[in-house]
Amino acid sequence: MTKTAFKLAFLLFFLITPMRSLAYCEDFLVGINNLQVYRQVESGSTECYVSLQPRNIEGLVYRDYLITSQGLLMVFNSYGEGPSSEATGAREFYFFPRGIKSELEIKTTEAEGGFIQVQMPSGRWVTFSGETADISSLDSGSILRDPKIYKENRGGIEITSYDGLMLDASFTIGKSPTDDLNRKSTFRDSEGRTCQLQNRLIFTKVDVNSVLKSDVEISKLLKSKCPTLRIDF
Repeated sequence: MTKTAFKLAFLLFFLITPMRSLAYCEDFLVGINNLQVYRQVESGSTECYVSLQPRNIEGLVYRDYLITSQGLLMVFNSYGEGPSSEATGAREFYFFPRGIKSELEIKTTEAEGGFIQVQMPSGRWVTFSGETADISSLDSGSILRDPKIYKENRGGIEITSYDGLMLDASFTIGKSPTDDLNRKSTFRDSEGRTCQLQNRLIFTKVDVNSVLKSDVEISKLLKSKCPTLRIDF
């Protein structure tokens, strides 16, 4: 199952499948205001997922998020009724180094409409508003958010700065942008320097999924192909 297909199926899967968890990824369900959060292990996998979804959806127009123990932050948009190949879009970001915190810890705050924080594998926290069910801040980073949901704004989320290394896999309609190994993704370091590489150098196909290579492999690749980038791992 591709990441985008998994994103579409996550809620249904959670509701009809018996709870299964690993020591570092206990099943978790919480809601604050308009935001619902699920944490679970993908069936047949050891990868931990956190899905953050709005409770109130009208006309299948909404934005939600997926965070994984592989360091992925996916911004998923649904543009209304129609086939997923035309009516959905995904933007993907990865943050390095990974593996510092693999359990995807979740914190909740009730004040001011409520907030939910998720700790990514990089150790950084990302915060979501319970009122808007949208991302509100990123530790050591700056986010530009367009609340409108339409195809031309490429998912509506831009990470304009980040004090570390990140990978912007860009945006596509109808599928994960990393599904296509011929596309290019962009690494950006803490100084804003960038380097584009073809996905086939960064990801490995496992069944139908594109899986990001290990930090050791990524570091070695970047030092060879992108020597101007700052690599701290």
